[in-house]
Amino acid sequence: MRQGAPAGTAGPVARGSAAARASGSKRLRHPTVGELELGFSVLTPPDDSGHRLLVYGAGPDSPAAAGLALLGR
Repeated sequence: MRQGAPAGTAGPVARGSAAARASGSKRLRHPTVGELELGFSVLTPPDDSGHRLLVYGAGPDSPAAAGLALLGR
């Protein structure tokens, strides 16, 4: 949430007004679960704040999803 926004209100990303600037996939190697191939998107708010939100995720039923589930235990 941006500074100065009323408590309990969502910022631009939560309201869905942010646009994806980049997306793709990234391979990471975790010491416990091994290789994870994750999709990512970079979101930026519509202002000139310079902020970015990187969102990583794994496809359903993928090896990466299984690895992330193990890490979440």
